Parts: sequence; structure tokens; C-alpha cells
Amino acid sequence: MKQIKNDKINETLYYEKLKNGLEVYLLKNPEETSIKISFATKYGSMHNSFVPKNKKNYVDYPNGIAHFLEHKLFEMEDKENALTQFQKKGVYVNAFTSKNITAYYLVLTENIEENVNDLLDFVQSPYFTDENVEKEKGIISEEIKMWDDFPEEKLFDTLFLNTFVNHPYRNSIAGRIKDIKKITKEDLRDNYDVFYHPQNMFVVVTGNFDEKEILKIIKDNQNKKIFDPFNSIILKHIEEPSKVYKDKEIIKGNVEKTKIAINYKILISHLKIKPEKLEFYFNIILMNLFDKTSEINEKLKKLSVLTDGIKIDIDFVDNFSVWTIMAETEKPEELLKNIVKSMKNIKVTEEEFERKKKVLISEFISHFNNSNGLNQKILFTKANFNIDFISLFNLIEKLNYQELLKIIAKLDMSNKTVVILESKNS
Repeated sequence: MKQIKNDKINETLYYEKLKNGLEVYLLKNPEETSIKISFATKYGSMHNSFVPKNKKNYVDYPNGIAHFLEHKLFEMEDKENALTQFQKKGVYVNAFTSKNITAYYLVLTENIEENVNDLLDFVQSPYFTDENVEKEKGIISEEIKMWDDFPEEKLFDTLFLNTFVNHPYRNSIAGRIKDIKKITKEDLRDNYDVFYHPQNMFVVVTGNFDEKEILKIIKDNQNKKIFDPFNSIILKHIEEPSKVYKDKEIIKGNVEKTKIAINYKILISHLKIKPEKLEFYFNIILMNLFDKTSEINEKLKKLSVLTDGIKIDIDFVDNFSVWTIMAETEKPEELLKNIVKSMKNIKVTEEEFERKKKVLISEFISHFNNSNGLNQKILFTKANFNIDFISLFNLIEKLNYQELLKIIAKLDMSNKTVVILESKNS
């Protein structure tokens, strides 16, 4: 078992790659009272065009299939649903699908061996029939209808649909009802066989546990199973233009206050800097522009343009980074004008840079106080950047002001899409 130590923050991440290719990350905190274990695959809603196992040509599968597959894996042959099984034992179990990862996780305090085995077993024992697939279509269709009633979901989905032209990142994670109706048990098996091989999966354990004991449980479980040889995953390459799909759209929803969302679609391939490092530089830029102490935030609140703070998010999709800026406002056009003006003239002083860098370091260290949030950070760092979370600390420390200035000078902020969500009554 490899130890990845960081003496400055006094943390150690334990890592091992098993014989079947499954990667295991263990980070313990003796002060916690519970354990969180996640079993994840590097497979999300955007991975729906690929070469299936034992085939030669690309196949385009329906949107939403990754999320559908997540649902179906809880169903077990000759047993009750895995969700019910864990709930009867008082163990919290859940799962999620994002654009690039699907994860199944438990939070538990006792019977560790039994529950870890049950988690690994149900994810690695797919059970698909024509009947249970048809039944699931109805359940997920109702879920999609429910999500459609949430205005924030509609805002977010419209925003990314208008950002990308061809890339499947534009599609909603659950898909649309017309997509769900097309899914077959054969489609599910094709996707499972390619993406749910141990070579494409990893386990993350955080909380209060004995790392040797946990690793032995996982190893023993995997050693009892036989897997086919792993074939390289061949995803279809999608050409994506720099321009957004649509510049602006106004939608209606059940909201009291108008919401505005902006996506900046920024080409980053020419910067020649790894995305995990760029994310920290981009965070410094956006925090400096829009956090609660920023000049623009205070100005817009005084002018009653902002009702609350500005939310920011950063995504990386192939050669692009997408900066998401969202806020509530009674004056969307005034807010938009101010944001666009700020983004056209990005400035960060050296003093501001050093201050925000300290904030990043403090935030990073704070993650180790909560095993639940830490588990998710480790998951997404692996899925997004294929590196271990603890190594990010050294990246933050090495950030320098001159490199930030060079990055800012090379950013093209001309490609953006705007979605305004108004009340149905307006």
C-alpha cells in the first residue's frame, strides 16, 4: 500500500491498485464517528458514444443511459432491491450520476465487512430483464417530469444546452423522456461491460477506519470474482466549435425573483497548463471579481441590482473551460451589463492574488474536517483530473502571480451564453 504524505497539512492518503485494475484511495480521520465508502466508475452522462465490447464501430446510445444504469444496478436477482436491503440494516446508501462519473456510496458505523461486501457485490452484479427495464422507464420518466418543475434545473439544463453545439456535455444528465423510451436491456449491458470494469473504477474510503482492514476486505472481495480482460475504452471524438450554440434565451418558471445564468466558454488548449492547476487560477479570478467582499458585489447590492450573492462554478470539457455565473436579480439587464464589463477587463493585483491564494489554502485544509465532503472531493479530483486530491495542495502553493497575468492576457472572453429565468406571471 502506497502512502502519499503531506507533512505540511499532516495528512496521509493510502493508495493501492489491485490486480484487476481497481484503484483504492483511503484517507482516515480518527475524530470522525462514521465511515463513507464510495464505489465509482469514470463514466457519466457525456459518455454515450463509443465502441462497444467485441464490436468495431461506434454506437450512439440514448441520452440519459448512464443515469438509467445507475438506477438499474440497485435491482438484484433473487433478492430485494439493494436500497431496501441497506435501509433495513440502518445503513445510508445512495448514488449519483454526473457528466463524467457515477458513484454508489454508503455511510456506516458498524458491520463494516458485511456492508462493504454488499456495496461491491450489488454494483458488480447487474440484473437486466425486459420487464424491469420497462418498469424503470416509467419511474425515471416521472423523475424527469418532477425535475422539469424545478426552475433551477430548467435554468441549468438550458444554459449548457446553449453553451455546447455538438459535445454531449450539453445534454441533461437524466435525458429526456423520448430518450429514456429508447433504452433496452442490451444497451444497458453494452454500457455496463465497457465502463464498469474494475480497470475503469475506483473506491474512496474516508472517516474513522483501519486502512489495512478495509483494504483486505476490498481485496478479498475482488479476488473471488472473475472479470474479462479489459479493453481500452474508445470514445467518439466530437468536434466542438469555440462559439456557443445560442447567445441568449429567456425562459419562464415558478420563481418569485428573476434568475440569470451566464456561461463563458473559454478555449484553454493554447495555455499549455494542466486543468487542475488552471482551476485554481480561474478560482482566484472569479473570487476576486464576484465574492461577497468584491467591489462589484458591494456596488450592485447598493444599487439593488443584486438580491443575494453571485454564485460561480468552473467546468473543464476537453479543450474548454466553462465559467458559470448565476444570481438572483430584479434588474437582469443591468446585472448582465456589469458582469460583462468586468469580464472584458479582468484585473487582479498582486496583493489580491496573495490574499485569494491564502483563501484557497484555508479552504483546502478545511475539507479534511468532514469525511463526507472530503470523499466527494477525492472522487471528483480523480474523475476530472486523474490525480489524487492530496497532491493539489502543492499545486496551490506553487501558484504565482506572473503566471496568472500571462493566463489572463491569453483568455478570450468573447464566447458566452446568457439564460434569464423569469416568473411565469411576468
